[in-house]
Amino acid sequence: MVVNPLNYSNAMVACEDVGGHLANVVSDSRTSFLATLVSSDLKNNPPRNRKAFVGLFFENGFVTITGEPLNCLPFRAWAPGHPKTSSSRKECVVLAGNRYWETEDCSKRLPFICELVPDGPLSPVERYCAPINNTKRRKNCILRNHNQFEQIEQTKQQCNGNINTNKSEAINDNN
Repeated sequence: MVVNPLNYSNAMVACEDVGGHLANVVSDSRTSFLATLVSSDLKNNPPRNRKAFVGLFFENGFVTITGEPLNCLPFRAWAPGHPKTSSSRKECVVLAGNRYWETEDCSKRLPFICELVPDGPLSPVERYCAPINNTKRRKNCILRNHNQFEQIEQTKQQCNGNINTNKSEAINDNN
């Protein structure tokens, strides 16, 4: 868990930078485990301030950070009076130390929980498209830009190969 408060989009980028994403709270066991982290890592905060952003936000319905609509998943842990959604501001979900999900304004600066992805960080094209909030548009962005990013990566590798070859030749010429 990262106790350095950031807004939701910056927290999302911070998690991606370390090879993961905001933590998914799609099951009772995950929610319980992560709530224990929130409670213990923020124990010096008053109980009402023991909460952290997780990978769930409102986009024409609640969607997980991995793009799954919440209405397709069986588990819910909403606090009484939640979810609250407002058309005037973007709503994101925090996990409270008491094991409940609450909605918060995404621009609010709060601690957050990263979940490391075994496959490693997002690809450059995934990172490029990540700020797109609409899931379908984000997927289309990835598909549309995949070849372009692949070509850029190949060019970088060729360039690095040429630089390494030139360094080797320079070293050999000096000997």
